[in-house]
Amino acid sequence: MWLNKKDRLLNNNQKGVILLLTVFIIFFMSVFIVGYLEIAATETEIMRNHRGSTQALYIADAGIEDALWQLRQNRKWKKGFKNKVFPSGESSSYTVTINNKGYPSVIIASTGTAPGNYQRQVEMGITITSTSAPCNLVVNYWKEI
Repeated sequence: MWLNKKDRLLNNNQKGVILLLTVFIIFFMSVFIVGYLEIAATETEIMRNHRGSTQALYIADAGIEDALWQLRQNRKWKKGFKNKVFPSGESSSYTVTINNKGYPSVIIASTGTAPGNYQRQVEMGITITSTSAPCNLVVNYWKEI
């Protein structure tokens, strides 16, 4: 079968259209894949930040609990903690300050630091209701700072 000149010309034009269509499909698939990878990377970063922030909050709360234990043993305790290592096996710590100037009302502030240098702060107001050890403590408030 011999193709005449007109049929050969039409056949060559069709090959060009298919090539152009293939290039456009590859381009749009590439844009879609790059967009998907960007969203996945962003979601991973959000998850990492949430985890670190939540760990820091729990570490700060552990500092409050440690301070409450100290106050139950000695109602006049006001030393606090400076970068006390949190026993998690990672670089975690908490710093606690005690403000007992309005005794028997005491304010405890704690800053928790989680791996990745995430930090959160909490504060608790308590009232000491007995003078003998272990002291009775009444929680007035607990809040994030």
